[in-house]
Amino acid sequence: MCEEYSLSDIWDMAINYFDEDARQKSWYVIVSFLGKNHTDAWINKDKPLPRYELEKCLNLLDKLKYKIPLHRIMKKRFFWKDEFFVSPYTLEPRPETEAIIEISMNYKSETVFKPKTILDIGTGTGCILLSLLKEHKDAYGIGVDISTFVLDTAKQNAENLKISNCDFVLQRFGESEEVSMNSISDNYIDGSNHYFAAYENNVLAGRTFDLIVSNPPYVNTEIDYATKFDPIVAVFHDEPTRITNKLPLAENGVFLCEVPKYLMQSYEECFKTHYKWHKSGHPEILIFEYSNFG
Repeated sequence: MCEEYSLSDIWDMAINYFDEDARQKSWYVIVSFLGKNHTDAWINKDKPLPRYELEKCLNLLDKLKYKIPLHRIMKKRFFWKDEFFVSPYTLEPRPETEAIIEISMNYKSETVFKPKTILDIGTGTGCILLSLLKEHKDAYGIGVDISTFVLDTAKQNAENLKISNCDFVLQRFGESEEVSMNSISDNYIDGSNHYFAAYENNVLAGRTFDLIVSNPPYVNTEIDYATKFDPIVAVFHDEPTRITNKLPLAENGVFLCEVPKYLMQSYEECFKTHYKWHKSGHPEILIFEYSNFG
């Protein structure tokens, strides 16, 4: 027989895993995790929890104990102006990446360049592409990634935000030859060979885009706590500038990419001219801008 606990009991235990505003934060997390109405939860906080809710609460306490980030526990994170669903297969959206959206906003008032087509390489949750499409309402966007599981996450976010002027495509980018099965995590192969079909058919062949954006995997050193719970293939890459190979950028198009400072020289060597750097909200991360003008 499972020991009885009330919501108040769980609350008392959860407080130990929070530093600032412990009582308020822990209450919010518990109630949100259970999907309860806060008023109803408060009124009934001293009643024994049903077994299924108790099991969920104990699972939550385990996650808090091992310091899993709250956004991972809650499976959602706010980015730009909206809340996005985050799955185990996607990178967690981060505030410094919002600088890509901010820079693109400068184009809205320009008469020479207004993006009508947008490509997001390594779309993940779709947060960059979908946020851009909400700002550039007349544009059409394609998000590409190497996993059907990732694309399902992006599609779910598009549906949640009621954005229909986009498609999500299974595609690996910047490869000069077919990738071996061993080069991709098992979680990124769905067993149906759809990945390789998309690669061989090259669904983006012949298309160019006014605006190409990316927050690619670029970590080639030891992982830190901030990325510990992100999927490895979304974080690490031995050749982080590979995505710049044969970019389908339209004439007068713009490429915006999140880049760590230690890769500045590599990007400058790839593009040579017509580029500039922008600050982001992170001291070690910049946004690279390349303009494909004349």
